[in-house]
Amino acid sequence: MAIQNVAVVGASGRLGGTILQGLLSEPSFKITAIARTASKAHFPDAVTLKQVSDDFTTEELIAALSGQDAVVVCVGGTKAAVQMRIADAAQQAGVQRIIPADFGSFDSNSELSLRMMPQYVAKGDVRRHCEKLAAKSAGEGGAFSWTALVCGHFFDYLEDGLLQAFPKRNYSRIFDGGEIKWSATTLETVAKATVAVLLKADETKNKRLFIESFLITQNQLQEVLERVTGERWEVEQVESEKFMVETKEEIARNPGNHEAVEDLVGVVGIVEGNWEEKEGFANGLLGLELEDLEQVVRKTLGK
Repeated sequence: MAIQNVAVVGASGRLGGTILQGLLSEPSFKITAIARTASKAHFPDAVTLKQVSDDFTTEELIAALSGQDAVVVCVGGTKAAVQMRIADAAQQAGVQRIIPADFGSFDSNSELSLRMMPQYVAKGDVRRHCEKLAAKSAGEGGAFSWTALVCGHFFDYLEDGLLQAFPKRNYSRIFDGGEIKWSATTLETVAKATVAVLLKADETKNKRLFIESFLITQNQLQEVLERVTGERWEVEQVESEKFMVETKEEIARNPGNHEAVEDLVGVVGIVEGNWEEKEGFANGLLGLELEDLEQVVRKTLGK
């Protein structure tokens, strides 16, 4: 299976833009960005732009995906209906591979994750929809397939507090003693993994793959943060189970509390985020090298 023509949906976002640059670095790919007509995003000259209405109808998407070998979806992971329409259109347009928006902080098959954050059931729903389409395609002699990339916490979101370290306040929330190992990945490595998936299309067909830039503990991260900033931080020791229950209760009272939602995603991605224990751990398959934690922290914080 040779993939050359690659479409990206959501290429103007933080993740999508980084993946777009990664795809552009591979000379064998020809890249198309699929964007809403109302979008004011601009793309490099090497990118072909195809526009669809804000409704993202299946018919429009079939036309936009015609002639594409693969589509990478970088819309919000909870937007199940949009992603399913993209998958339906891709299968009908003859696309060989879809990478759905299963990126992110946790395993969407995890019982804890789905119990704490039922809004993310959508990720699993989309993946199962892709599985059904792939089985239908195979039965009809078609070539449609899927690959899900699960990357743990986006390390680039360090300054946003996702990792439960808050550089703007020199404050960290440490769970259960801080020795739990968890995986995190830079957006640049996610982009490299995406390229590798498409270059190794046969080996990555119909698989859920786990990747990382590093496997760390909160205590390791805290030591590096204090060394890089040259300051002592305030560290709060917290019991994860109690924190999760209380934070979920706060979200139930105030669904618009985005900080609480981010905190809940943050803790789950730490206490249940060791990708090296997963059957689908794929750094070796995709040729991904581990990164240096201190170098990445310095780059992320501009130190």
